[in-house]
Amino acid sequence: MWYVLVDNRTLGPHSGRDVKAMIERGTIGPRASLAKVGSQQWTPIGDVPAFASLLAREGVASGAAGPPRQLPMATSYASSPYGVHFAGFWIRVAAYFIDAIVQSVISLVIGIIVGLAAGRPGGAQSAAAIAQGLAIVVQFVIVFAYQAIFVSGSWQATPGKRLCGIYIIRVDGRKIGVGLAVGRYLAIWVSALTLYIGFMMAGWTAQKKALHDMICNTRVIYGRAEDAVPLAEIFD
Repeated sequence: MWYVLVDNRTLGPHSGRDVKAMIERGTIGPRASLAKVGSQQWTPIGDVPAFASLLAREGVASGAAGPPRQLPMATSYASSPYGVHFAGFWIRVAAYFIDAIVQSVISLVIGIIVGLAAGRPGGAQSAAAIAQGLAIVVQFVIVFAYQAIFVSGSWQATPGKRLCGIYIIRVDGRKIGVGLAVGRYLAIWVSALTLYIGFMMAGWTAQKKALHDMICNTRVIYGRAEDAVPLAEIFD
C-alpha cells in the first residue's frame, strides 16, 4: 500500500495496481512521490523501479523533474503526520466477522473429531458429558492459539485482519510477541464488558484506539511496520 504525493496533496493509501492505473491515466507523473504505509520518507516515483518502468512505457520521462528526496513525512487519513494510516471501527468489525467464520469452521471440524473420539463404548451419557467438556476446552484452545499464532507471527494479523489489509503492532512499531497477543485477546473482553463501548472507541479516538489497544499499548494500522519504525515518540 502506498501514499501518493502530487501537487502538495496526499492521496491514498493505494495499492500498487491503483498507482499503475493512475500513471496510465496520466493522473500522476514524474513529479509525484510515493511513501509506503509505515514509512517516514517520500521517494520520487522515478526512483521506484517498478513504477519508473511504467513511466518509461507510458512515454513519460522520469528525469530530475521530481521533488528532492528529503520531503515532509507522509500524512494519513487518521490525523498522523508520520505515514501511519490507523484502522478505524468498521474495517475492524469486518475483520472480526471474517475471523468469527474461520474460527467457527475450525471449531466445528475439531469438535466433530473430538465427539467421534469420545463416543466410544462406555455409556452414552458419560460419552456425551466427556464430549461436551472436551468441546469447551478445545474451543478455548483454538481461540487462544488463533490469536497467539497469527498475531505474533509473520502475518502480524489474524486471517480476517490480513484479508482486510490491517495489522497489529506495538506502540513502538514492532511486532507483538505471543504473550502480548494473548494478553490483548484477554483485554478484548474488557472492551466487551463496557457494553462494547471499548470497541466503539476505535471510531472516535485520534489514533483509532479501542480500549484494549490502550490497555496493551498496541495499534491497528494499514500496512505492516516491517522496518520497526520508531513510533513511540509520536504515539501518545
